[in-house]
Amino acid sequence: MNTLIEIKEQVIGQDIVQTVNARDLHAFLEAKRDFSNWIKDRISKYNFIEGQDFIKTQDLRSPNLANAKSRAVMAINYYLTLDRAKELSMLENNQKGREARLYFIECEKRVKQAITPQIDYSSPKAMIGFLNYLQGQIDQKDTIIEDLTPKAIGS
Repeated sequence: MNTLIEIKEQVIGQDIVQTVNARDLHAFLEAKRDFSNWIKDRISKYNFIEGQDFIKTQDLRSPNLANAKSRAVMAINYYLTLDRAKELSMLENNQKGREARLYFIECEKRVKQAITPQIDYSSPKAMIGFLNYLQGQIDQKDTIIEDLTPKAIGS
């Protein structure tokens, strides 16, 4: 799978979540409006909540080196959760939006697959290994119960 838009892990609220830089999403979607107005309008119109749906960071942007009068500028970056990035992609209602949304869905699937190991239940070897693992868990619990039973009765 090609990387269409970079996904980064950020802390939002108490959780580490996958996020997308809204500037990158805006550029990919080829939105007609300038970024600042586009993101502020979307946040307001669709009731995004800072600290839940997105976070803001500030970065110092390099000046235009071709222009002697240009100065460094403080830029606000918005990092959106994947759910909000999918929502904005859908709202853009164009081919790029559909492409981005499908990309984010695929990224989420890959994360879930990495977290949840898949067992091939049709394979006898896999089933034997899984059953042995479960039997080991049962044996551990039985040992703990045997150790604790005299203490529980004695008290």
